[in-house]
Amino acid sequence: MFLFKSNSTIFKDDYKKKIKDFVEENDDYKSNLVSEDTYEWNKFKVEDFKKLLHSYDSIESSEFSICNHQWKIRIYFYGKFKNDLDYFKFSLINTDRKNNYIPTKFVPYFKVSDSTETKNFPASLLYNFNNNACYEYKIYNNDYKSFMENINNDTQLCIGIYMRIYNNIIIEKYINDKLTFNDIEGTTFKKENSIYFEWAIKDWENIKSLRYFESPLFIKNNDKWSIIIKKGNIQLKCYSFSLNENHFHIKSIIGIRYSDNFSKGYLSEESNIYSKESEITFNKELTNIETQTKIDSIESIENVDTIIICVHIHEYSNIKENHINKLKNTLIEDDLRNINNIKRVDRNYFEYKIENISGFLNGVNKQSSEEFYVGNYKWKLHVMSYFNLICKEYNNINIVLENVDDFDNDEFVSCKYLFYFKSSNKHYPFKPTSSLTIFNNTKKKSDYFIINKNSYDKTIKSFIDNEDNSLTIGVYIFIYDNFIISNYFNEIKEKGIDNDYDIINSNYYEWEIEDWDKLQKENVAIISSPPFKIDKYDWNVTFYPKEENMNQVLYFSNNDSNNKDRNIFVRCIFVIRNCNDFSCYEIQKSKIESLEYNVELKSEVDKDGNNILSMKSLKSYEVSKRRLIENNKVIFGVFIFKMKKKKTKIKMKNSKKVKK
Repeated sequence: MFLFKSNSTIFKDDYKKKIKDFVEENDDYKSNLVSEDTYEWNKFKVEDFKKLLHSYDSIESSEFSICNHQWKIRIYFYGKFKNDLDYFKFSLINTDRKNNYIPTKFVPYFKVSDSTETKNFPASLLYNFNNNACYEYKIYNNDYKSFMENINNDTQLCIGIYMRIYNNIIIEKYINDKLTFNDIEGTTFKKENSIYFEWAIKDWENIKSLRYFESPLFIKNNDKWSIIIKKGNIQLKCYSFSLNENHFHIKSIIGIRYSDNFSKGYLSEESNIYSKESEITFNKELTNIETQTKIDSIESIENVDTIIICVHIHEYSNIKENHINKLKNTLIEDDLRNINNIKRVDRNYFEYKIENISGFLNGVNKQSSEEFYVGNYKWKLHVMSYFNLICKEYNNINIVLENVDDFDNDEFVSCKYLFYFKSSNKHYPFKPTSSLTIFNNTKKKSDYFIINKNSYDKTIKSFIDNEDNSLTIGVYIFIYDNFIISNYFNEIKEKGIDNDYDIINSNYYEWEIEDWDKLQKENVAIISSPPFKIDKYDWNVTFYPKEENMNQVLYFSNNDSNNKDRNIFVRCIFVIRNCNDFSCYEIQKSKIESLEYNVELKSEVDKDGNNILSMKSLKSYEVSKRRLIENNKVIFGVFIFKMKKKKTKIKMKNSKKVKK
C-alpha cells in the first residue's frame, strides 16, 4: 500500500478554479486527494476540428506527464455529427510502464486559445488506472454544439483535461471489503499473482443490448486480459500469461458499480478454478451489494449512463501440474533441439510408489506396476534392486519401461520417455530424455536404466520420504504419429525382397549405443545387443568396433533338436540410424542362409571386398547433411526376413513313344 500526503493545488486561472470547484463540490474522497493538475492540447483550428467530426479518423496527443504519471489522449470520430446523440469518443490512456493502482477522476474540457472561455464536460467516475488502461468517454453533439457555434472558425481550439489522483487506499479497501473470495493456496496450489483492473463503459443503456462487446486489453506482469459482454453475461478472457505454463489456474470475482460510492452496485458470484485456456463465464445473476437481492443479468442494470466493471483475479500454479508441465517441456525442448518434426499424437505420465524403499534397496528385489495406458497403448513399469558384484554393495537400481500390447508383426508404437523421481513435493527428472524409440512384437522393453550407488547417494537418497519411507518413480511418455516410421520400415523391407524367395514374415529389433566415444576410449573389441526372441528362436547382433570396417554379425541359435525349419531361409538387413531421425540411416544386407540349428548372418561386402561403412569415418558419416551419430548416440537395428524358396515349375518336353 502506498500512502500520500494530500496536496490540493491552488490554480491562478479562474476557469481552472471553476472546473476544480465543479468536481470538488460532490467529491466524497477529497480528503484522499494526492495531486491535481491540468493539461491542454493546443492542436486545432475550429474549422479543422469540425471537419474531423464528420470523418472516420482518430487523433492522438503526444505523451504528457501530469500528477507524476504518463498519459495520452486519443479521440475517435465516427463520420456523422448531425443529431444530438451523435458523439465522438474521448479516451484517456495511462502509459506508465509499471504501476499498481491510480485512482483517478478527470474532466475533459474545450477552451478557446488566448481566452478564458471554456466548455467543460461531466466529470468521470472515480476510476482505477493501471499501466495501459484507458477510460473511454463519449462526448455528445448536444453537449457542446452551442459552444462550437459561437466561436470563429479561425480560432485555435485547445482540448484540455483536469485530473485528480487519489490515495490508492480507496481501491484497496473496496477489494478487501467487497471483492474477496476463498483463497485456495495450500499444499496443492501456490498463489503467483494478484491482479485488479477496471473497465469503464459509457452510454451503458445502448451498449448493454449489443450481442458482443469487448474491452481493451488489461496488462500487468505481461499478463493480458480482456472483459467480454456477451448476451447479458460477463466473460473474462486471458490472451497470454507472463509465465507460459499450462499449469496456471485462476479464481476471480467481478463487481459492477455505477457511482463513486463503492458500497453500491452489484457483485458476481466468485468463479470456480479455471485453467488459463478457459474463458470464464459468470452467472447471469448478480448480487446487489446493498440489499443482497439478485438481478437476472447485467442487462437489467438500468437508468445509469456509465458503469465500471471491476475484476479481481488470483493466479495460481498447481504444484503437481507445475512439475508435470516441466517434464513435458523437457521432452518438447528435446524435440526442438534435435529437429524431430514427427507429430506428437498423445502424451501422459504414470507414477509408481515403492513402500519401504530402504528395505527394497537392501536386497535383490523386483516390483512391477499395474498396467497403465498412454495413447491407447498398454505399459508397465519395472523396478529392480540388485547387489553389485564389482562394488560389493546394494542400493543399485534398474528401471525398465515395458510395452505389453499384443502386437502383430507389422504393428508398433514410437515414443520418447523420461524417468523421474518424486517424494512429497520434491521432484527430480533423473534420466535425460530417451531417443526416439520403437516398441513392437520383438522389442517389448526399453534398455535398462541403471542407477549405481554413487548416483543414488547423490540424488535419490535425499528424495526418500522420511515419514513413510517411500519413493515414487514416474515416467512421462510422448507418443508419435506412425506415418513417417511406417515409410522407414517399408523402404528397408523392399531391400529384403529376392525374386527366388517368398517372404513368410519379417521382424525388426533395435537398440541404442548411448556413448559412442566410450567404446573408442575403452578400446572395446566386441559389442552385442541384448538377446531377443523371434518365434522360438533366440537372436543377438554383434559388431566389432576395433575393426577397420563396420562388420556386423547376426547370431541365431535354436536348441530344438527336432528342427522342422531346415527348408526355411533367413536374410537380415542391418540398420544404423540417427537416434532422432528415421530418414537418416544406412543399411547393410546379409546373404540368404538356411535356418538350421545355429547360423551366422554377416553383412555383405562390396565388390572390392570392403564393408560399406568405415569405422573411422562413422562418427562423421552423414546422410542428407545429418550425421548418423548425433549427441554421441546411435541406433543399431536389424530386419530379419523369414523366407522360403519359390517352387520352380519344370517344363517337360514332349517325347515320341517307341513301338516295340
